[in-house]
This record gives sequence, structure tokens and C-alpha cells, in this order.
Amino acid sequence: MNTRGSTWQRRLWIIVGAVVVSVSGAFLMRSLDAPADPWDDLVLPSGESASEDAQRMFARASEQMQRGDFQGAVETYEAYLDRISEIPPEQLSSYFGDLGLAHLYQGRAAESAGDKETARRHYERAAFMFEQASSTAMFTVIRAVADYYHVISSYYADDFERTRDVGEAFLKSRPEAAVAAELLPEDVEAVVKEILSVSYYQLAESETQNAALARTLRENAMRYAEEAIREAPGRVIQPYYFTGMAAWERGEADLARERLERFLARMEEIPESRWDGDDRASVNAAREIVRRLRGVAQ
Repeated sequence: MNTRGSTWQRRLWIIVGAVVVSVSGAFLMRSLDAPADPWDDLVLPSGESASEDAQRMFARASEQMQRGDFQGAVETYEAYLDRISEIPPEQLSSYFGDLGLAHLYQGRAAESAGDKETARRHYERAAFMFEQASSTAMFTVIRAVADYYHVISSYYADDFERTRDVGEAFLKSRPEAAVAAELLPEDVEAVVKEILSVSYYQLAESETQNAALARTLRENAMRYAEEAIREAPGRVIQPYYFTGMAAWERGEADLARERLERFLARMEEIPESRWDGDDRASVNAAREIVRRLRGVAQ
């Protein structure tokens, strides 16, 4: 399989592009109908608006990724983590309190209009925001956001051992709170599992001394690939290739064809100008196997 880190770094940017937009949107715009974003009121010790700072740093990271400067993107993400830690806890508490009020008012408006389901959703969000504003769980929420960017930055740096470690830690940190707080997207766990599948596979490929360890690493890669497909079938790419090739090697023709066809369909959504040699080799290998399987089916 052609799964060099640089290839999947570029491809992952496409996969997590919506994640970055979603996360930055949580800080910049919010998916609320509130008249203003409370985040705009948060100020860094430097006196700069946290919203403007986040917008600038996300734009810089995006530009670096598009031109292939992965190390620069790593440094930008790490700097962003430092900025988050600079925001005083009392400001974050106020931020969540304002979000709670925004959801509360929207819930009351929906209830007055007879839309009980929308009201229920806003009331649930309001309760969560108020809890975060008044409890030490705020640290857990911000920690999950920081851990997520540690996963991305270490992956972009080709440090697959660290990616494995921080990725596993992220999944154990219960990121549901950060997702509910709109600081991470709903399918963030599937994105991290796709990253883990690639990382475990890379570690297995580089393990030449211990066959048993290499086998275990590869099994972990496949396990996370399957979980990522199950949780976000329309978002992931690489897991279809991994599991399709593995099914082909096991002689499971139907599964191999299904997964490799999905891989090819997802790759067709990416302009070929963004493919590199490894991408083309993977696509060609998948196409050849699918061609054979279709011939057998006929």
C-alpha cells in the first residue's frame, strides 16, 4: 500500500478542512442566531481580540498547508494552543454563560412558536453552557481542544509514535463535552480514528524486527479504520483503501470491491492536480483490483 505520511498529510487537509472551518467557526461566528458572538469579547493578555487572533492563525495555517509547508503549519497550530492557554478562566466562564443565555432565549422563542423540539434542543444546550460556566469541567473542554490539535500537529510532522499516543489520549479524554460546546465538530472522533489508522499502519510498516508487534500494530490500524468508516462513512478516505486491500488479500471479493469502489469515489472528489505519485499508485492499484472483480462478477 502507498501510505507515505506526506501523501496523507495533504489528503488529510482535505478531510479535516471542514473540521478546521467548523472549529474556527465555533470561535468566530457560532451557529447561533444570537446578535453577537461572546467570543469577540475575549481578550488575550496582549490586548488583542481572541476572535481576530484565531482568524489570523487559522488563515496562516491554511495557507501553509495549501503550499505544502507542513512544518510551518505544525508551528502555527502549536502557537494557537499556547494562545488558548493565555485566556483567563473567568473570561471563558463568562463566554459560556453568554452562550447559555443565547440558547435560553432561542429556546423560549421556539417554545412560544409551538416548536417544542427546537426548544428542547436549545434548553439542553443552555443547561450545558451554564454548567460549564460554573464548574471546573471547563478545563476538560479546553484540554480536549488542545489534545485534538496536538494530534493534527504531530501527524503533520510525521511523528507517528506521538500521533498514536496523543490520539489514544484524545479518545479517552471524553471529547463529547467539547463537541457539545461547539468547540469541536461532531465527527471529530472519526477523524482522529482515521489518523490513528494511518499512524498504526506506518508504525507497522517500519517495524522490521518484531513480527508479532508489527501484526498487532496492523490489527490496530484495521480496527480504527473500520470504526472510522462506521462513524463517518461520508468523511473518511484512507480507511476504505486499507480495509479494501486487506479484504482482497483475504479473498473477500465482495467486501474488497465495495470498499475500493468507495475509496475511488472519494478520491474522485479531490482534484487530480492535488494527487502525488503515491496517490496515483494507490488509485491505480485499487482500479486494477476493482476491474478484476467486476470481470469475475460478469
